Amino acid sequence: MSEITEAMNMLEDLPESAQDGQQEADEAAATTLQEEAAETAQEATESESKASLPCHRYAVEALSMVELGRQGEGKARRIEIGVSSWLATLPGARFEIVAVRPGETESYLPEGVTLEGTVLCWMPTRDDTAKDGYGRGEVRATLGDSCYKSPVFRTRIEAALEDTPAVAMTQAAETEPVAMNVTTDEEAPKPTDEDKGEIYHVEGLDVVKLGRQGENLTQEVQIDVSAWTEDNMEGATFLIAAVRPGETESYLPEITQSGNTLAWKPTAADTAKGGYGRAEVQAVKGALIRKSPVFRTRIEAAIESSGSTPTEPPAWVQQILGSVSAAQEAAANAQQAAQEAAASVSGLRGWSLTEETDGTVTIDHAAAQSTAETTD
Repeated sequence: MSEITEAMNMLEDLPESAQDGQQEADEAAATTLQEEAAETAQEATESESKASLPCHRYAVEALSMVELGRQGEGKARRIEIGVSSWLATLPGARFEIVAVRPGETESYLPEGVTLEGTVLCWMPTRDDTAKDGYGRGEVRATLGDSCYKSPVFRTRIEAALEDTPAVAMTQAAETEPVAMNVTTDEEAPKPTDEDKGEIYHVEGLDVVKLGRQGENLTQEVQIDVSAWTEDNMEGATFLIAAVRPGETESYLPEITQSGNTLAWKPTAADTAKGGYGRAEVQAVKGALIRKSPVFRTRIEAAIESSGSTPTEPPAWVQQILGSVSAAQEAAANAQQAAQEAAASVSGLRGWSLTEETDGTVTIDHAAAQSTAETTD
């Protein structure tokens, strides 16, 4: 009887075990499908990004100057080098680019170089654009013992501000897709007509006026970034890296974004010093980092606060004051010397000296003579 009961229990448990196994199989299949869909979506996104990147095209035998972008940018540009003439002679050859960074002597092989049909594609990474200035490069094709080399060409990387903000933004983008210094449209205060300032274009930035020294939230700088968002940076995180006049460290001023426009309302911290500073716009989208030209910021000088301690007068003023003091002291000394001289000769009044024919000198006093005459 017990054996029959045990067998029946096993039969009852069998469907449940089979159901659990089927559920695990379904979950594994669903996970696999999700991973495949994610990979497909990523490939499609990368393909779309590549297609919309700024592209520079060259012929392998006519290479002279290759623009790699701005310092610190990563995968923000696409360089295409036509190699059809080489492939006709060396079909199936292995292609590579050998480069030397600005200011260095050691060569290296850049990553992200692929052969697509008859076009050699290079998307410069942050490692390629780490230093600004002029570097060198050449294309090589190898097949067996045969090796083709292009003319040595120059690579140009445009100067940018320090990369600390961009690095911080890249790390933030990996963990949290919220910009470090960009508020959302709901948080951003809507400027009035009086607050609205000049509108600048991200690729045409030159000199940006921030107002007068010490002003706070009185100006608004608007930067149109549609040239980037309509290209391949839609959904990117935007920031402005700035350097105050007379300083070297960069910082991130507070900005807001509304559609394709960045708004910067300079605070007293931004306008603390008069003169010319520097700044640049940066956009981060995954591994893509794009930078604007480095532009100058201008802050008009203002009068210091009335409660400030008066500064020491200039040297030329001190020199004049010293000369006046010396003259006054000399005049006082001369007056004292005259008074002393007058006192020393006051006792000689009434006396006279007469030289006689024999060479002797006779001293007479007028008071004594007058007394003698009166007696006579």
